[in-house]
Amino acid sequence: MPMFDFECRECKKRFEEIVSADSHVVCPECGSDELAKLWSPFAVGRGGASTPRCAPSIPAGGA
Repeated sequence: MPMFDFECRECKKRFEEIVSADSHVVCPECGSDELAKLWSPFAVGRGGASTPRCAPSIPAGGA
């Protein structure tokens, strides 16, 4: 399910909400359903090691 950022048009609170097709989103602060969906950057994660592949190698025994 996607996560969206919203801003309440009544109290101006900004919040994130996981939304399904049949969700009815309301402001957690005032309960209003007068919301604006905001553009937000998204993160792309990847599994595996946390060390970047281009990280310099450190010789055995220190630097």
